[in-house]
Amino acid sequence: MTSTEKMILGLGVGLAVGAALGILYAPEKGKETRRKISDGFDHYREKVMDAFDTLKHKAGSKAEEIAQKISEEVTEKVAKANSK
Repeated sequence: MTSTEKMILGLGVGLAVGAALGILYAPEKGKETRRKISDGFDHYREKVMDAFDTLKHKAGSKAEEIAQKISEEVTEKVAKANSK
């Protein structure tokens, strides 16, 4: 796990815990509090999953870029070797 992924995960967990604690200390009925906690976790889970999807997409794009460069270099070296 990269440091960026760790940071995003930590941020998501921190936000979820903070939201849950804030809701727990609010003076409301237990059923309403549990619903708010559940909604809060769902909201932050979606944000974290979106962040991971973005990172996965960027990593995939970078991997494709690197694979293309390697392919070009190999093709160039094979062409040089065949011309000798």
